[in-house]
Amino acid sequence: MRQRVIFYYPRHFNRSAQGTNPYFDPLIAVCERKGIPYRLLEEPDNCTDKPRNPKAESAVWFLYFVLACRKLLPLRLWKSFDRRERFIGKWLGLVTCGRWHAAIYITISNSMIEVLAGLNPGGRVYDMQHGVIHSTHSGYFNPDKTLLERFRNTQIHQLVYGEGYARCFRPEADSGGLSFLGNRVHVIGDVLNAGALSSRVSGKTDSRRSVVVSLQFVRGWSPKQQDDLITLLVNLLREIAVADPHMKYRVLLKHHPRFNNVVDLSHIVTRFPFAEITTKALSDLALEACWHVTLHSTTAFEFAAYGVPTFFWVTREFPEVEALFINEYGYPSQPTGIAEALRMTEQEPEKYSAVCRDVKAWHDLFYSPFDEMVAMEILAPDVDKV
Repeated sequence: MRQRVIFYYPRHFNRSAQGTNPYFDPLIAVCERKGIPYRLLEEPDNCTDKPRNPKAESAVWFLYFVLACRKLLPLRLWKSFDRRERFIGKWLGLVTCGRWHAAIYITISNSMIEVLAGLNPGGRVYDMQHGVIHSTHSGYFNPDKTLLERFRNTQIHQLVYGEGYARCFRPEADSGGLSFLGNRVHVIGDVLNAGALSSRVSGKTDSRRSVVVSLQFVRGWSPKQQDDLITLLVNLLREIAVADPHMKYRVLLKHHPRFNNVVDLSHIVTRFPFAEITTKALSDLALEACWHVTLHSTTAFEFAAYGVPTFFWVTREFPEVEALFINEYGYPSQPTGIAEALRMTEQEPEKYSAVCRDVKAWHDLFYSPFDEMVAMEILAPDVDKV
């Protein structure tokens, strides 16, 4: 039977414990349960240590054909890279007699998105969200916040985790429709946590006595940026020392996964004995944290899943913080400082608990539960959904 659905992705997305692509696993499970014919194509990637997916077939010849065409076909013959990609897809479909023909294509990170559209001009191509989406994301929008050309192709649709992300493609003033996907954006839910139970919001408890700071020291930051972040951290710890003289709260400093020892914070930890570097998992930290502090780390979403509010460092040195989380994402609560946040936690437990609930509701707007009904509408609208 000819496949109805083709999944295509680069090998570095094999991030599950089983060596599979967790972004596609829930959709593949639906296909297998409902008997929907599919193929899973894995693009080779020599720059990753991720294993081969045992369920996937290698897309090596697919990739080589496309790379050869890109080299042989001068871009000047087309008005854009995307139009040449569609031509390559049509040509690939002809020379292979429809070997990779399908009604539905699902990809991620825009991988081969226009080539897949060219394989079947009557089909649909869905790009699966990974990471966060915002109006300045170069993978979706131009600098003037209009959609990239590829997303103006009506074959191409976008899958997102929640309505909050869908709104990025549905602006109130949409520049003449050039930044508006309309019914081509679909809320499929949080595929990485499909089937997971919703985290509980516990509010203030005796076990939540930590302030977790998600640091963002990474290679590539300028010395000035690193110094500015160190200054913010020192000022934060000074404020906590004054607000909490009896050291009832611990401050846990969590480095970025790509930290690579770019700075030494040992002198800061020595200076402020209530602070320490932690390597605990985020899920464990969220259970003991009453507040989370960061610049613009997406860990704010992960802590919000547990009802832990985030205090963002909003400064002139890092204007993107306010632009993204406060203005675009509409983060629901922002105290004037960490001292006010701790005072609220101690003296106004009902207000603090309400903030925790608001933060959890904000998270759920961006990360809704995986919706199998939406998945079925995408994969096979004519198949029985029971």
